[in-house]
Amino acid sequence: MKKRKILLYIAVLFLVCACSKQAPVNTELPNTGNIDALTMMQDDESVIETSELQEKSTLESEKQMVTPSPVETIDPSRHEARDIPAQKPVEPPKQEPSVTQSDFVLRGSVLIEYRGKAEIVNIPANLGITEIADKVFSRTTATTTTVSIPLPGFSNNSEEIESTTTTSPGIKSVIIPEGVTKIGASFEGNYELTSVTLPSSLITIGDRAFFMCITLSSINIPNNVAFIGNNAFSGTFLTSVTIPRSVKSIGSEAFQALPLRKVEVSILTEINETAFFKGIGVVVNFYDSVIPFSRTW
Repeated sequence: MKKRKILLYIAVLFLVCACSKQAPVNTELPNTGNIDALTMMQDDESVIETSELQEKSTLESEKQMVTPSPVETIDPSRHEARDIPAQKPVEPPKQEPSVTQSDFVLRGSVLIEYRGKAEIVNIPANLGITEIADKVFSRTTATTTTVSIPLPGFSNNSEEIESTTTTSPGIKSVIIPEGVTKIGASFEGNYELTSVTLPSSLITIGDRAFFMCITLSSINIPNNVAFIGNNAFSGTFLTSVTIPRSVKSIGSEAFQALPLRKVEVSILTEINETAFFKGIGVVVNFYDSVIPFSRTW
């Protein structure tokens, strides 16, 4: 009995001592593997959150771009009506009226028509003419509307010349007064013209001025002429010509006349390579050169 009490006392004492003892403190370092895994999980969550925010922002931006802005409606009552001035049609420049003096029709200082029937025409100086237009002196005695004349050097080997149907005599001679500075294709196709007097005031002999004047055998070019146009004397019957040093340029086919054999011209004049017929022996003598020389076309 006594022995049993002693054992009971020892058991109670042991239980009291066990309860009074503190729980042991864990001094071991945490597992680094667990920490890294936790950090990666936190980073993944941050990336997911950032991606979601960016996607949401992009969707909102696209929505703003797609959604059209409201169209403002205009209330007519709030705006005054404005009359738009009508555009005026562009009118062509007014042409100066023509004036007839005797047999001559003028527009300003330009002679545009000759209505006379004389074979020899002496243009009055008091008309104040400075220019002669195309076809003014192209009249001939031809009663047919076209004439086909062989012309070497052209692709069709002939040239059709239109002429006015008339029974009046053709113009054979024309005297041009001082003051005229330019003539156009004024004599083109007049194949009865035998002579023409050019004034010293003349500066420009235009394109086709005497084209196909097949009976014109001589011409005196004044000293003030500066320009001779294309085909100016083509188809004439000139045998020789002296070109003054005042001439700056000679156009293409300007002197393609079959009988032409001799030309006097300044070395300073610009000559188109086709100004004379090639291969028929046109001798061109150049003056104003240190040593005068010739060239055969």
